[in-house]
Amino acid sequence: MKDIIAVGLIEDQYLFREGMKAILNNWSDIEVIFEAADGFSVLDKLENSGTIPDVMLVDLSLPSTEDKKEFSGQKVTQCLLEKYPSIKILILSAHDDDNFINQLIQSGAHGYLVKDCDPQEVHEAILNVFHKGSYINEMTLKAIQNNMRKGGR
Repeated sequence: MKDIIAVGLIEDQYLFREGMKAILNNWSDIEVIFEAADGFSVLDKLENSGTIPDVMLVDLSLPSTEDKKEFSGQKVTQCLLEKYPSIKILILSAHDDDNFINQLIQSGAHGYLVKDCDPQEVHEAILNVFHKGSYINEMTLKAIQNNMRKGGR
């Protein structure tokens, strides 16, 4: 069994990304090995890095540029899962809306957390996604249940 989980961060807000990196690297079983500030550079950086994270934390709301179309966290998730199916995707978002959660889970994300969660929950989510393949907290479970009650729309 692998001792250290290699984690990547895709987050446009520099201060939040640096804070997450400091928190994650504080745990002995996690090491941040990859960072990107937008969705556009992720695939190129991964191809050039030579190392692939086990778990990727992806911000749902990534910036667009004037000359390029939006490359949201959902699109990044889909692209990563196509090109790197071994990477487990854990969404970090400011949104706790059921529709966002369901869209991301249906897109293949392995878990969903809101950014104001406790750091210990992030640790637990990374461990669960890596070792068990998914992380479903109470908020995510309720969103899935509400979606099922509406007929999966």
